[in-house]
Amino acid sequence: SSLSMLRILEVLEKEDWLRNILCQEFKRGEVKVVIGEENPEPALHHLSLITSQYGQPDRASGIVGVIGPKRMDYAKTISSLNCLSALLSDAAVEYT
Repeated sequence: SSLSMLRILEVLEKEDWLRNILCQEFKRGEVKVVIGEENPEPALHHLSLITSQYGQPDRASGIVGVIGPKRMDYAKTISSLNCLSALLSDAAVEYT
């Protein structure tokens, strides 16, 4: 519903929530999956969040992620996110 989407957008605009996502420590190639109530934000309890870092081998440039339903195809989504992360990492190395 539009109210649900509005609540999600409000969460995404919260600096503290976004900072927590961006400050997570990742191991190289690691993908993090947070399902439903594992997320501290109540507005996201009906969703899942999948995140991965990209960047140069010695330091991260950023994080990409997918927010979707709890019943998504996790294998396909993680595979797609890994591919995107690898492409962005290659671009970060090539253009720096």
